[in-house]
Parts: sequence; structure tokens; C-alpha cells
Amino acid sequence: MHQQDCKKKLHSEEARKNNMGHLTICSANANSCLCYSAAEYCAPVWTRSPHTKLVDVQPHESMKTISGCLKSMPTQWLPTISLIAPPHFRRSDATQKIIKRIKDMADNIPLKLTYKEAPTTRGLRSRNLFYNAKIENFNATEEWRK
Repeated sequence: MHQQDCKKKLHSEEARKNNMGHLTICSANANSCLCYSAAEYCAPVWTRSPHTKLVDVQPHESMKTISGCLKSMPTQWLPTISLIAPPHFRRSDATQKIIKRIKDMADNIPLKLTYKEAPTTRGLRSRNLFYNAKIENFNATEEWRK
């Protein structure tokens, strides 16, 4: 089921990439903000999914379009050339921001109550719960440049 969702996301990212290609041809409006994946909005889930490589293909293609690289460019160098942090760092950063936002909420908000009462055990070995992430003061650009 989750793999089918990944494939749907892949098609939507493909359409976004095609639109970005038109922008780069028509004008110089393509910049790094176009390269951020829609998967970052669901960062806690996508960070821990084994299927993220299916979705990361489209941001890599977008980075190739923005930087003007050839198809043969190794994907590990694309973030460096386009000056954008790699997707896994950006997703970890987004996860940390969501956790911080939840912790800063008032105690009577249902999301905060759910977060506080969430089980600390993960159940299945394959389940990595986002609220158990211990990423304090994580900064994607700093981690990426190390």
C-alpha cells in the first residue's frame, strides 16, 4: 500500500519537474525553492520510509535542471552543485521543526496530548516513530557541510 502511495507521489513530482523545465527555458526564474519536494511536508513519515528513494528521483532530476548538469552526473554530487542540502537532511530538519512546534503548543491542544501520550515502544522492528527522534538543534545546512 505504501509503495503505491510512493508511485502516486512520483507522478505528481514528475509533473512539477516538467513545469520547472518550462520555467528554466522561458526565463531565469528557476531557483532552489523549486527543488524542494512535496514529500518534505510529510517529513516525519518519509524520513523513515524504505521507499523514499522512489520519491527522491524527481528532486534529483530537478537539481539537474537547475544546475544545468548532464544526466551522467552522480546523484551524490547534485546537492553540492545546486547548493541545496540533500533530501534526507532536509527531511530530518523538517521533522525537528514539527517536533519543536508540537512541544511549544499549549498543553490543552489535542495534538500535544496525543504527542505526550504516545507509546515509547515501536512495536514492529520496521517501525521508527518520528516522535522518538532525538534530534536536538539539528540544522540541515550545517550537517550537510560537515
